[in-house]
Amino acid sequence: MSQAKYRVRLLGGVALEMEGVRVAGRACQRKRLALLGLLGAASGHRLSRDKVLSYLWAEVDAHRARNALSQLLHGLKQQLGVAVGANSDEIWLNNALIAVDVAQFRGAIAASDWNTAISLYGGPFLDGFFTKAGPDFEHWVDELRSGLKLDYAFALQRAALAASNCGHNGCCARVATAGIGRPTECLGGDDGHGIVGCHWRGRRGTRARQGLSRADEE
Repeated sequence: MSQAKYRVRLLGGVALEMEGVRVAGRACQRKRLALLGLLGAASGHRLSRDKVLSYLWAEVDAHRARNALSQLLHGLKQQLGVAVGANSDEIWLNNALIAVDVAQFRGAIAASDWNTAISLYGGPFLDGFFTKAGPDFEHWVDELRSGLKLDYAFALQRAALAASNCGHNGCCARVATAGIGRPTECLGGDDGHGIVGCHWRGRRGTRARQGLSRADEE
């Protein structure tokens, strides 16, 4: 995992951490967190100013919107320093200083590292987060949340398939990594898709079973 000074958590809510400790205060005002969410989920952690304005200040006149963004960036830079960068056209996060769970989750999926992906998925994207923004922002959140949830369900399915390879009759395999759940019990009995029935215990047991069911239906 990255040893970046800052970490942005977007899965299961939204939070900014510095060296493992959750940051409070002005840096965590909702609009600033929304901007961190946009940048954190963007390709290369970089967006144009115009795109940010269209997401966060769509219903505000252009002059006021630009001033609001400039003030927001000034405040973030005071808190985070060079971890946040901007010029007249673009805004970005410094990848060397800020790690983002969404990017790490996507990387694990791309690498077929299913257990790491499962461990990184803390819950739905921006779960429970709300800020005044335009409809484009809400649509973007809904679309990305759905896509990441499908990726998580797929990771659960692939991890269960891998666990089943150790034998179908009463084997136990640790599908979930430390901190996510307790060992998965493979109870045997092929379900028609080559997946052994699994009973998940722990705080994400229900979500895991639902994820497998959705993946099987697809």
